[in-house]
Amino acid sequence: MSEEARKPRFTPDSFGAAYPHDQLLEVAARLTLRLSQRCYWVEGCMDKDDDDPDSWNGLYERISDLMGAYVHSPEGEGERPEFLLARFAAALADVIASVPSLQSAVAADLAAKPDNDP
Repeated sequence: MSEEARKPRFTPDSFGAAYPHDQLLEVAARLTLRLSQRCYWVEGCMDKDDDDPDSWNGLYERISDLMGAYVHSPEGEGERPEFLLARFAAALADVIASVPSLQSAVAADLAAKPDNDP
């Protein structure tokens, strides 16, 4: 594989100073919540054209770009994948906890189901 092919599509610098490393995860978490409302799993949803950044594919690509930039940032470089995934889960939990309506909805849903998770 050539050196050019090994370069990440996006790096932290691609997003500029507006997105410090931890904010890359926060933005990816918000986009993940928006992705949950898109069509692959929402009954009756009419998705947007794939060219639209808010389509399922558009959101997925944007999340992928942000995660790629985070993985190649000083905070992500050389870390184990499970550690990076746990950091993303924490960022997603933080976004949910910071929005009272989301926090209430998640709490109600979790209270209605048995905790059988490992």
